[in-house]
Amino acid sequence: MPIAGTMLTPDQQIARGLRGVDAGSDASCVLWAIPAGQEFLDVDYSQIGTYLQCAGTANSLTIEMRIEQGETVHHYVLGRRGDPRALGKAELVDSELGGVMVFPNEVFNVEEAIRIFQYYYAHDTAPEDCELRPL
Repeated sequence: MPIAGTMLTPDQQIARGLRGVDAGSDASCVLWAIPAGQEFLDVDYSQIGTYLQCAGTANSLTIEMRIEQGETVHHYVLGRRGDPRALGKAELVDSELGGVMVFPNEVFNVEEAIRIFQYYYAHDTAPEDCELRPL
């Protein structure tokens, strides 16, 4: 999702992009920094190592964060910290990228995802009320 070149603020662009996720169709959105000196359309996506992504439908999204630090890669699924549903049965969230098994506290709707993506854009990390489960 490119965040530049419009009259909208980054928060407005993130909200507009994620609200485009349909309640009945699988979709995915990814937010990452464009490498220095490159334009959005010139980026080799296989070289993007750190990002936040969501996949699923507007009512059932899973959110993952990947952090590349040199040769080390950390990949997490986000969930609500302290949510008693973390102990629930895992469920499948389908997307155009394939299915992901997540716990009930790791399933978000699009409005929750907007808040998380906006926070990530501003702070390069997940909000404090989210927990990270290693994948």
